Amino acid sequence: FFLDDVTTRLRNMDIKPKHFFSTPAGEAMLYLPEEDRDRTAVLIDIGYLNTEVMAVEGDALIFHKVIPMGGANMAVDLAYGLKIKLHSAEEIKPISFRQP
Repeated sequence: FFLDDVTTRLRNMDIKPKHFFSTPAGEAMLYLPEEDRDRTAVLIDIGYLNTEVMAVEGDALIFHKVIPMGGANMAVDLAYGLKIKLHSAEEIKPISFRQP
């Protein structure tokens, strides 16, 4: 439905799409060197409110899931568990959960 709907809307604006490429697949291609793309790779993008898990093989996205938990959840749990302020928990949460 999505592809048909978008194609129709674009054609109504005199735009003729040739291909569609998903944002997660584009991200995977950006972060994986070309020589590693023939292997299966798993990329995990931990955001503030959710986490995306993607598996790619070659140039294909073979698995994609959004988990509704992210770095904010880690900080809240640390604040609650250690009985500290949220801003202090943000400072001590693991470096892999920090925003760039």
